[in-house]
Amino acid sequence: MQVYPEIEDKSIRVHLILSNRTQHVTTSTVTLKVAHQDARFSPAPVTTPQVLPLGDTEVDLTYNLGPDAQLWSEFTPQLYTLTVTLASGLGECDYSSSQHVRFGLREFKAEDAAFKINGQITFLRGTHDACVFPWIGYSPMNEEEWMGLWQTFKSYGLNTVRFHTWCPPEAAFAAADVVGLYLQPELPNWATFGDAYHDAFCKAEGERILKAFGNHPSFISLALGNELSGEQRHMAQFIRHFKSLDGRHLYAQGSNNWFGKPHPDDDYWASFQANWKHIRGSYGCVDRPLGHIQAGPANTDMDYGDVMHDWPVPVVSFEVGQYQVAPDLREIDKYTGVVQARNFELYRERLESQGMLDQAHDFFRASGALSAICYREEFEAALRTRGFDGIRLLDLKDFPGQGTALVGMLNAFGQSKGFITPEKWRQFCCETVPLVRMAKYTWTQSESFIARVQVAHYGPRDLEVTPTWTLRNEQGGILQQGELSRLVIPTGGVTDLDDLSFSLARIEVPSKISLELSLSDTEYRNTYPLWVYPDQVTLEAGEVQVERKLDESTLAALEAGARVLLLPEPNDLRHSLEGMWSSDFWNYGMFNRMAVERGSQPVPGTVGFFCDPNHALWRGFPTEFHSDWQWFNLIQHSRAMILDDTPADYRPLLQNIDTFERCHKLGTILEAKVGQGHLLICTIDLMDLMDHPEARQLYTSILHYMNSDVFAPQTSFDKALLASLFDSI
Repeated sequence: MQVYPEIEDKSIRVHLILSNRTQHVTTSTVTLKVAHQDARFSPAPVTTPQVLPLGDTEVDLTYNLGPDAQLWSEFTPQLYTLTVTLASGLGECDYSSSQHVRFGLREFKAEDAAFKINGQITFLRGTHDACVFPWIGYSPMNEEEWMGLWQTFKSYGLNTVRFHTWCPPEAAFAAADVVGLYLQPELPNWATFGDAYHDAFCKAEGERILKAFGNHPSFISLALGNELSGEQRHMAQFIRHFKSLDGRHLYAQGSNNWFGKPHPDDDYWASFQANWKHIRGSYGCVDRPLGHIQAGPANTDMDYGDVMHDWPVPVVSFEVGQYQVAPDLREIDKYTGVVQARNFELYRERLESQGMLDQAHDFFRASGALSAICYREEFEAALRTRGFDGIRLLDLKDFPGQGTALVGMLNAFGQSKGFITPEKWRQFCCETVPLVRMAKYTWTQSESFIARVQVAHYGPRDLEVTPTWTLRNEQGGILQQGELSRLVIPTGGVTDLDDLSFSLARIEVPSKISLELSLSDTEYRNTYPLWVYPDQVTLEAGEVQVERKLDESTLAALEAGARVLLLPEPNDLRHSLEGMWSSDFWNYGMFNRMAVERGSQPVPGTVGFFCDPNHALWRGFPTEFHSDWQWFNLIQHSRAMILDDTPADYRPLLQNIDTFERCHKLGTILEAKVGQGHLLICTIDLMDLMDHPEARQLYTSILHYMNSDVFAPQTSFDKALLASLFDSI
């Protein structure tokens, strides 16, 4: 039984194979009965006579579901059950056979370079699935377990899942039908077409997938595999063949094939580039130029509009994100099944050998917070882009294979890591997202905040709303508020609202504030952080001696009791890493090896930083325990010093978090007692960043701290230790 929905006339075409294994031609009846959970939408049964010769007979029947038939989509996962009964009488013997199939009345198409569900434009927000199930080691075969995972994905605003070179079992499709999730299986193929045995298997496997799972409304597309190469014209034959068999799904030659070269026969295109230009915010450091989240500038105004034009099919960005997070050692105890957490155990051993085991949870929290910030910009950049059709994360879950890629907001078991709630995540990842497009995150008191306001809306119907905005301080108190013009926001795209402008003059001290944009009478809202600094700051050093080089004269001053701020030149640092604001991409081992093989720039490998936000150093420079956008220019123009030779219990004031494969102790801002003096080292190139308000503010905050009585480093660095850190000694 195969059910082919026709949404225009609310009917289904039922293709049957009726088998007569008796020795006689029979006169039979075929009865079609469709049931919906709401009896009002269950049409009357239809019975049709049918003469059956010996063997198999293929029959196509049409069944009208009535004008009130319910359509299936992510918003309305309405399901019907079709029961087909074949009855025959032959002399003294009566034969009867029944089969059941669950289906949805839906049409998923690629039309006008857009994805359309039942004629309405949709935006795909997805992740990939790599068959990671650590407790049992294989794909679950029960609907209940898949239902739990799919409901979690839906709670994070996702509406689609791509299966990396595999097809899930019946239970996964059945659960997705109920939840309202769009699925893309792939052939089990990460090779090149052209071998006769391989091609024959892939063709037969594709046919089996279509036959076994084609009735599921959640099954929207099929791809030939992952990152394939080979002869496109040859592979196009497979696409044309599958299309001829089953028109209920879309088809593509693969995901990210040829890294940016689609084929005209594809119904859609999934890649990390379009027209050979970036369509996601992060890349492996060997794939320079990097994405805008890695290279900047830091704003919410960037989109891919210069790429998404004159494209004949919908485009989905491939394996988006890949922002690493430090391991959560608490997960080790969860591995009670067939898989052991040896990778986590190795990290624990390395941290312990470096004297940083007590910081494991801090590293986990801080890197995770930064990762969530990066993912937000990935989604919003895509949603801001007119004509963009969707993004698929590499994964919302961790991937423990291929050297370990802990890139998820969920662990490998599909459980939240606690970085961000589903409610917060849905602010920037759901069917309707209010967007503020601003040129920067850091502002000064004399400026007026100016931004464009938009709404990306792909919900089930148009919205008539009044957008409102609220400016809040860190304690949640309201600083200013207002509303924009009431309007109707059509579904299926990005709508411009009024521009937004207000004065920042009332903010007299360095502050982090937040701008909340809401749509009246809906749950849709979005919140943006802003940092506001005074225009004029005191840059006088006071009792602090500011130096660019740690030489014998500087050491002599320290020995005599001076307070020294050292802003070293990068070339003077003996062992350091490139400053990188965003988290490392995918996994360090893979891309660092590629960099070495290509003779290109090494991968930094860091995953953000950790600091104590209550430390006196930050009294004039608001920060949290993790990196955020006000740090972007600062970290990008810095070096992370390798401090492995410092005492085991020594902690930098701003401590970079290294990849778990190296576990260096790293620091960008650190302090020490040298002789009778006090030394603070900052590897941020503050002198060249003085046109940025955050750099001026950090500089004055450092000077204020160093001129105060609380500046009293406890750990002593001798000349030998300093010589291991600086070439200038």
